[in-house]
Amino acid sequence: MQGSVRDAVFPRADRPQRGLRAPWAGLLSVGWIAIGVSLVAIGAASRQIGKPTWWLGDAVPTAPTLLWIVPVLGPFAAVMSAHRSVR
Repeated sequence: MQGSVRDAVFPRADRPQRGLRAPWAGLLSVGWIAIGVSLVAIGAASRQIGKPTWWLGDAVPTAPTLLWIVPVLGPFAAVMSAHRSVR
């Protein structure tokens, strides 16, 4: 079979490629991992000085583990999507 009408109208060389190249995906991942680590560091430091961040709630002895995980979910999702779109 020859090719589709779309291939005749838009040859493969003219179509833009989707996704990130590996070096850009790596750079994006490093940046979002640094953001996630900084969110955890801010949470730990604010707990130590006695003025917890908004996502940790009041100054109780321990915050639920889920509240420590929620701020890191955004950077984690960004890293996963960057690696899924590598071409």
